[in-house]
Amino acid sequence: MRRVAVVGVTAVLVIAGAAAGAAAQVAELVEQGEQARYSGEQTVVCNTPDGQTSEVFEVAQADGVVVSRDSGGVVRAAAVTRTGGWSLGGKYEVRDRGEELFLQRPVAVVEIMEGDLLRLRLRFDVETGVLLASDVFNGDGSPYCSTRFVVFLPGAAGLAANVDPELLDLSPVGSFNESALPEAIAGFDRISVGQGPREEIVSAYYGDGIFSFTVLNAERVIDIPELAEAPTADIEGHAYRRQFSLSTVVVEWSSDRGGYVLIGDIPLDVQSQVLRALPTPQQGFFDRLWSLFN
Repeated sequence: MRRVAVVGVTAVLVIAGAAAGAAAQVAELVEQGEQARYSGEQTVVCNTPDGQTSEVFEVAQADGVVVSRDSGGVVRAAAVTRTGGWSLGGKYEVRDRGEELFLQRPVAVVEIMEGDLLRLRLRFDVETGVLLASDVFNGDGSPYCSTRFVVFLPGAAGLAANVDPELLDLSPVGSFNESALPEAIAGFDRISVGQGPREEIVSAYYGDGIFSFTVLNAERVIDIPELAEAPTADIEGHAYRRQFSLSTVVVEWSSDRGGYVLIGDIPLDVQSQVLRALPTPQQGFFDRLWSLFN
């Protein structure tokens, strides 16, 4: 493997404690999928404000670790999210859409509704519980990201065979700025807090039972070399440095409570809601001066 990068967020579905019926069926499939060993290839296609992004990559899971390798050879690893910790709650409803064939395998099709809005369409492999395909939708109903296995090999650990799960753990943090990383952000609960990936950075993981994101906070600007050439995005009148990669968005900015980085698998409208609930970017002197003439 060329390089292993620990990623702080993965697409998750957590339905512990949800109501019986379709939600209970999905919870059982998720728990089963977390124990599965598999390898294969996936495609991800996302429609972003910066244009469509797509990628084909290898993926594998074994012994509590999921690993992916993109076409550039970069390997990312993350601990498999467990179903304990928080529940689906009343925000979403799970609808059973029956079974169909995908990759010539029986899959259970479920839809996750937020009121009348379709947020997710999921296809779980009936035999293993592995999520073989997913479609995420924005608040206006438009498609955001679609993920599909194009090759699926159950039982084969592949890339995940030699990754130690202990290497993925962040160090515990004793104290941190609660106002910078509050208990809840835009309907997402803070699940865990850790130190890292560098000593000066505090990392908080948030989820709402369906989507998740990680917020990094430090006293100073957090330097992300991969964002050096990222475009600046105007989001509700504030300037952020933003880049889309696979199904993940990375947003960086500096505020009066230090430097921030947001990393998440959340749809476009949810990105705006989360950023609105966090401290907004600080304007420099020339930014404020320029705003007087616009």
